[in-house]
Amino acid sequence: MLNEAVFIDASGWIALLNVDDWLHASAVELFREFEKFNRRLITSDWILAEAGNGLARPKTRAVFVSTVKSLFGSSICRIIPIERSFFIDALALRSRTR
Repeated sequence: MLNEAVFIDASGWIALLNVDDWLHASAVELFREFEKFNRRLITSDWILAEAGNGLARPKTRAVFVSTVKSLFGSSICRIIPIERSFFIDALALRSRTR
């Protein structure tokens, strides 16, 4: 399990960056474990946009912006850009699954 990548959804970023979130302490602990075991983080630009909406209040906006800026230059986090063709493929897959 060491060095496996971890997918971080918007709720994970929100819990990590919002000290008032009820899952904040758990998120901080998990992210420390990810760092300890050199786990690579994977997210997407859409997920970060969604997290930004959840962290849009003045109290959390600055920490969100600085975190995302640091992720852009990070070797531990891969931000997948979501292109329209990728979205269309995902939508087609979703329409086939029950």
